Amino acid sequence: MDRLCRDCGDDCRVHFAFFFYQLKLGFHPLDSLREATRRTPDELGLTLANLRSIVKRAETVLEDINRLRGTRLVTYSAACRWLQPGDLLRNQQPPDDAFQGLMQIAQFGARIGAKKKPQRSEMLEHLYAMIFERTRRWYDSEVADLMSALGLRPDSQEALKKWRVEHGMTNRLVRRKFPI
Repeated sequence: MDRLCRDCGDDCRVHFAFFFYQLKLGFHPLDSLREATRRTPDELGLTLANLRSIVKRAETVLEDINRLRGTRLVTYSAACRWLQPGDLLRNQQPPDDAFQGLMQIAQFGARIGAKKKPQRSEMLEHLYAMIFERTRRWYDSEVADLMSALGLRPDSQEALKKWRVEHGMTNRLVRRKFPI
């Protein structure tokens, strides 16, 4: 792992530890929506119903912004420079753009949750994509050593190389699958 992290050019040990932890335990920090929406350990976190409520409030605010834009009050307030340049009422950019993530947060939240079967292939693909993105090499031997130490399969350099090729993880194909 030291050789792999040295070639990455930055401290990537945390990233690799995270990936191997997920692979070993089948755990992901977003297995619980309440956990994923907590800012501090003391906080309870949000439910999907909470997120849907936030989206409804955002829709109402967006309607109000669109209703106010173009009124004489807003035009006069902008001319008097009472509204800051980035203000949603004054900004020429459609407010929908600024609210895009907020409007979809309930959909994002619905994707969160424990999976019945860990997506090991997907996790390993992302691990390899990160390694290749940072080093432009695959490091099958080093990944195999770590997989073997954790009791994970495939655990040999040859098996990992075969797995990579079967999953389209080659120098040519990885750029299409994971644009860098």
